[in-house]
Amino acid sequence: MKKLLFILPLILFSCDVENANVVSEAELVEIAKKDITADVEIKIEIEGMTCEMGCVTTIRNKVNRMKGVTSFEMDFDTERTSDYSTVQFDSRVLSSDDIKAMIEEIAQGIYSVVDVQEFELRK
Repeated sequence: MKKLLFILPLILFSCDVENANVVSEAELVEIAKKDITADVEIKIEIEGMTCEMGCVTTIRNKVNRMKGVTSFEMDFDTERTSDYSTVQFDSRVLSSDDIKAMIEEIAQGIYSVVDVQEFELRK
């Protein structure tokens, strides 16, 4: 009986201690973002874009959502057959091939990556 009275409070209070060290998913995402640092910049030549509102926005949104991407810029001109984007990312998380594949998968492959030039960013 004495053992039961001693063990019961331990069980009840141990549940509260366990929840004290739980980190929320939002906090984990914020921690992960702090660890991402761009160390590579790529310049991508893309064919198949026809408008800034649809094509550029779609590509920008898809690439920006990739884990490891820190920056995306697009130089779009309706007069050209190819347009150019610049993407900065953390190469520990992502590769230029991953970004190329993502762009070419959008909208059943209507966009084509013609050229990718990769540059290392200074630390």
